[in-house]
Amino acid sequence: MKLVESILNKMSEVCKPQRKFLLKAFQAFLSADGKMTFSNMCRYVNLSEKTFRRQFSKLFCFAEFNRMAIETVLGDKNRKLAAAFDPFFLPKSGDNTYGKGKFWSGGSGRVEKGLEASLISVVDLDQWTGYALAAKQTPNSAELKKMSGTGTETTRIDWFLSYVISMIPMFPIGIKILLVDAYFFKEKFVTGICTAGLHVISKMRKDARLLSLYSGPQKSRGRRKKFGGDLNFDELEDIATDDQNITLRATIAYSMALKRNILVVVVRKKRSDGKIMEAILFSTDTSMAPIDVYQYYRARFQIEFVIRDAKQHAGLTHCQSWAKERIDFHINMSFATINIAKIKEQERLAGDTKNPTCSIATQHVRHHNEMLIQSIFPILGLDPLEFKSHPDYEQALSYGAVHA
Repeated sequence: MKLVESILNKMSEVCKPQRKFLLKAFQAFLSADGKMTFSNMCRYVNLSEKTFRRQFSKLFCFAEFNRMAIETVLGDKNRKLAAAFDPFFLPKSGDNTYGKGKFWSGGSGRVEKGLEASLISVVDLDQWTGYALAAKQTPNSAELKKMSGTGTETTRIDWFLSYVISMIPMFPIGIKILLVDAYFFKEKFVTGICTAGLHVISKMRKDARLLSLYSGPQKSRGRRKKFGGDLNFDELEDIATDDQNITLRATIAYSMALKRNILVVVVRKKRSDGKIMEAILFSTDTSMAPIDVYQYYRARFQIEFVIRDAKQHAGLTHCQSWAKERIDFHINMSFATINIAKIKEQERLAGDTKNPTCSIATQHVRHHNEMLIQSIFPILGLDPLEFKSHPDYEQALSYGAVHA
């Protein structure tokens, strides 16, 4: 837990009691078996359920904590970075739970009752991985109505836009691109993000209307002609990639939906059965290379892996509290735990060419084994410190791990 302790010591606004609690909370999230509920976690650390409830109600800047953790990985190197944004569904019962409503569940493919939270992550294209920066619970329809002023209506897109813009100052230096999925192919969102100083790379509908830019001769009088008609993808030239089954076609066109010129990249992939799959990507930065747009959008899926890991290994869906502050704390605690586990696993595998796979499950097993050693050995009258210098201590920590 040296990494967590060093980061907390740099955060001046964190008081000593909260610092001590967070160290034990991270220990519980990293090592506890079963669900990450207050009653279960207090069995693994010397804290009461009341302490967990009280501390989970306090404010803590997880965005700053995560940024400092990410910067320890990035170092001073100039890496290819981007920010990614994606809402995700959380199943939750209880009529008094804050924010409970009807949201889209990607897992079931339909609208369900529960919670929705929105995650902003940092994607490292050089290492091809993602790190959580901050997450916040998405308000339900009733909360959005309360936010609406007289004569104005606050929509979910308005809330998404304001949240992303509010978090831009927390982005690591060098991030100028936001990666989102096709849901955010909306003029209000894209224009707002571009006005805030970022470019958007996303996917668009296949039936989106695009106009080619006119570059022919102009009339001597009257308004100048801007567009040459609907864009025909078949007239574009193929661009080869490193994968012989994937070809790109690209051009700059005017989007009627976004009301701006965009770089359109058509991705065509040949499947093993001979069928051709097609997707249309776009970037608001028209000076980008088409292959970069394709690579950036591919990297967007790293945010999906961050959410998956938090659900599988950090109890993202286990919160049993109904209060807004505790739910928000639990969600961000889960993502911060994944960041710490991923960083520690990368440090452990540094220079290991035989086993380069970063496994969150391995870190969970190693922390669980270390917790058992620290807890059981003193009961047996043994000093755990005496065994840390043993040559087989690392092997003992990796007992039962996926990648020992």
